[in-house]
Amino acid sequence: MRFKTIEDMNHYEILNIRTSASQQEIEEAYSVAKNAFIQGSLAHYGLVEGNQRRKILAKVEEAYRVLSRPRRRKKYDVKTLGLKSEAYENAYFRNSMERILIEEAESKPSLWERIRRFFRKP
Repeated sequence: MRFKTIEDMNHYEILNIRTSASQQEIEEAYSVAKNAFIQGSLAHYGLVEGNQRRKILAKVEEAYRVLSRPRRRKKYDVKTLGLKSEAYENAYFRNSMERILIEEAESKPSLWERIRRFFRKP
């Protein structure tokens, strides 16, 4: 079994929160994570090497910087996690158009078939 390294984790995993976490949960998780890896914490006294501790602390800071701002968080979610944007989810025309195209593709003949029918002699 292989454990994820700090480089392989996304911001939510670094702060140990769900993707649906509220702003307050993000702030609490940031506080806990920061206090766990600051100078003088248990991690500083031999549990984690100095360079690794600094890397983790930098990742925690970066995760908080992104997730604490709603616009950055939405962009991060769309880009990194592959979630659809809020505009896409709320767009009635786009969603309904996809359904129409799927239904039409199943019931209508292909373009080439229609062209062949047009040029056939009766």
